[in-house]
Amino acid sequence: MLGILIALRQVDEIKYHVQIALANGLAVRELEEVLYQSLPYAGFPATNTAKNAMIEALRDLGHEPAA
Repeated sequence: MLGILIALRQVDEIKYHVQIALANGLAVRELEEVLYQSLPYAGFPATNTAKNAMIEALRDLGHEPAA
């Protein structure tokens, strides 16, 4: 689902799904891997927008992203 949201640049939905992913046990590193995998398919602009949304969501939840 995150891959589709990244490609569509749905910033608010990405933030919400980051919260859901963490609640379901995904690690921050795994969320970062989703970004890396989306780059060749969705392109840099969409992935960069998603990265910024994910960083904001992670910081709001008290996590510090590695990237």
